[in-house]
Amino acid sequence: MDPSRASSESRASRPHSRAGGADSATGAGGADHRARIAREIANRVRGLSEVVDLSAGAFRTTATFTPGDRIEGVSVRENAVAIGVVLRCGRPIPEVAEEIRALVAPMAPGRRVDVSVEDVAADVADRG
Repeated sequence: MDPSRASSESRASRPHSRAGGADSATGAGGADHRARIAREIANRVRGLSEVVDLSAGAFRTTATFTPGDRIEGVSVRENAVAIGVVLRCGRPIPEVAEEIRALVAPMAPGRRVDVSVEDVAADVADRG
């Protein structure tokens, strides 16, 4: 067997070291880029009035892992971005989810944007 092929096959079949789709093949530069994207997405999504907060989900897997940091509620992967949110009760959920997708799409060119509503909070004061 070709040694270079064996190496790439073992990397491809090896599970990620952390949940949430961390992509070890991109190296440190890729992790820095993913972290910048994840932080920008997190800040913009939190800025929406309907969003109470981001959520990593029940199993805390919606996150972007970087050396010494964990950005919860946004998982930037090679082909997709997953966002977990807690919404304020009010507007229809599909409408808010579509607004989040439209907001995030320009920051994640070539990636699918998945929005997961983890909870809806009633009686939450506006952050104005």
